[in-house]
Amino acid sequence: MSAPLPSSFIAKDTVWLGGIHDEYPLTDFAGYRNPRLSRASSDDVRCYSRHDLAALHQCHLTFGLLEATLEEKVLSDLLLHRSSSGKKMMTTRNLIPLLHSWRCRIQAARAGSHDAFIGWFRRAEKALQDAHATLLDELVRPESSPFRQAEMPQEDVAEILYMVAAMGEALTVSLRQFRLPSTQGLDWGFVIGPINRYDKQLVAAGWCPLMVRILGQSVCTLGYATMLEPYVRKDVERRGHTGCSAAECTRNNIDASTYITRHAVDGCRCSFSKPSLDAVTETLLQWQIPVITIEHSHDNHHLQLKCKNATNIPYVAISHVWVDGLGSVTEAGLPSCQLERLAELTGGLVPGGALWMDGLCIPGGRGLRELRKRAIGLMAQTYRDATAVLVVDSSIRSCPIDAPLEEKLLRIRTSGWVQRLWTLQEALLARKLVFQFSDGLVHIEELMPRGEEFFDVLKMNLASEIYRLQKRNAPVAMARSEFGLGDVARALQWRTTSRLEDETLAISGLVGIDAFELVNAPPDQRMRLLLLRVRSVASNIIFLSGAKLDESGFRWAPRTLIIRTGIPLATGPGDAQCTLEGLIATYYCIYFDEVSIQHGDKWCIKRPADNHCYWIFDAGGAEDDAGEEKSKQEWACSAILFMSPPRAHTTETAAAVLIHREQTHDGEGNFRPTCIYKTRLLVTWMSEDELKERCRCRIITIRGSGKLRVCVT
Repeated sequence: MSAPLPSSFIAKDTVWLGGIHDEYPLTDFAGYRNPRLSRASSDDVRCYSRHDLAALHQCHLTFGLLEATLEEKVLSDLLLHRSSSGKKMMTTRNLIPLLHSWRCRIQAARAGSHDAFIGWFRRAEKALQDAHATLLDELVRPESSPFRQAEMPQEDVAEILYMVAAMGEALTVSLRQFRLPSTQGLDWGFVIGPINRYDKQLVAAGWCPLMVRILGQSVCTLGYATMLEPYVRKDVERRGHTGCSAAECTRNNIDASTYITRHAVDGCRCSFSKPSLDAVTETLLQWQIPVITIEHSHDNHHLQLKCKNATNIPYVAISHVWVDGLGSVTEAGLPSCQLERLAELTGGLVPGGALWMDGLCIPGGRGLRELRKRAIGLMAQTYRDATAVLVVDSSIRSCPIDAPLEEKLLRIRTSGWVQRLWTLQEALLARKLVFQFSDGLVHIEELMPRGEEFFDVLKMNLASEIYRLQKRNAPVAMARSEFGLGDVARALQWRTTSRLEDETLAISGLVGIDAFELVNAPPDQRMRLLLLRVRSVASNIIFLSGAKLDESGFRWAPRTLIIRTGIPLATGPGDAQCTLEGLIATYYCIYFDEVSIQHGDKWCIKRPADNHCYWIFDAGGAEDDAGEEKSKQEWACSAILFMSPPRAHTTETAAAVLIHREQTHDGEGNFRPTCIYKTRLLVTWMSEDELKERCRCRIITIRGSGKLRVCVT
């Protein structure tokens, strides 16, 4: 574990090109270059070389941006230092304190002239917008970049641009201190993909590609991670993350046939202890939650585990991931060394109480399958009724309590625990969520940014998952016990499971559905059953990426809600109704004569009134398990559904459907056509001339459009 780092490191130190900054007066961002270039042109001794222009460009994008936003001089020594080799470098070491001082000035200015306050905000916002556009030009038009024209090493250019983006992101977050609406949202993460420098460094340093992708949602967070060593479990040290990808960390998956329960310390050979199987099964037969008390025997040579009914005893539920070695079943139990450690931890939270853990309280024998199903059916209640839920994870446990808040948050964000499917429910349903760190326990409330920390770019970005686990992704904590399907789907985005068939079981308690009903259904019917029981869902569910169910009435339905890319499922009250006949919802519909399309065809639809065209890309052809077989199929289509009318020069997600010619009305006689779902589309609005310039394709004439209530099957 590396030593704790100050929060000011949001980017790696980068080479300083030697630009002259301090001796010039304060200017806005647009005017930063003018006095410097004027001096160069009037100087008989020297003119700016390409290197000088690159140095000026670096000054402009860093000190120029800072001064224009903060509206005060920022001396170069504040962000420059010499490396151990004597090379002058630029650092973000003092940037966070500088931004803190700026936010204090903003707060003080609030009491002054309102017009002056708004004017300062608009000028700062304009400086950030201009810098954002300039940085974007570096990637879009690299041939005009002063850095490239100076023939600088690519790695130096990449790290300079990363630092500029990190500064921009940190300033953008601090700008919120004005508490005024921005005219334009600025995302500085666009530098990450094209440059791909930090990503490679982190993977080479031992970080999992999936974690790099998750951290890469923020430039500053990615930069901060380069300063820290990844936590690597001992079983991963030899192989590393070579089998992992940006979509999945395979090192967190387990093979039940070769799984080995681990002792607390390598080399320990203590005996396993277990509760009475009869007592556990009898409790489950009564539809009660079994909990365990742990005591030393009279001779102190072994542990006594007693099973009790949770109805009248406080208990701590353990939340863990099997890959850490604590997986087991009632019949096998756990090593006594592990149980002693857990008893000490839980006893500190609930003195004299009990504990619940899947490895002790869920039987696994073939003859006890029905009881195992009951335990799964009781899972949501188990975590909801617990006095506290204790998170035991090796990655989180590697971090000390006195580490900076951002490091503690990063260890949680990159832990195996936060990546797994089942732990989401365990955390969200907890009355009190507690994490085990290397030298003590920390309640989740202690990990929440407070006061000034709300404007700290690292703390706020890394705390996003903590806010989700606290049910605070909305301004007011949710009063009801269930969550919306959209909230759950968003929380699942980066989670994984070794058994995808368990997905609905693991989230059912969050949406108020009986897990016991689902566990007794065939695995391929569980998503369908879950959606029927939820009933009210977001209408944009038909636009989600990924494979769909292959069943009449549910061809639009996702096979899984664990979706990495594409639009997220909308949150809030569901505006569509899931029924046995299909999804009933209102969409913006563009319809035309029925046509046959083959996956991969180039085609567009044209509005005859003004010759506006919509270029169509089949986004669903490669998303199904059918693979190449589906890519060769033809499908009929007579309409395209959108959430709203497609806008000019934008790309919208849509769905291709075939309007049923005979099923046009609902049971009460209202016009509500049945639409057979075909595939997901990406649709781009463009003029006919633009379309001709791009490609030759099949053009289909639009017959009409408008809002339409339909039943998608």
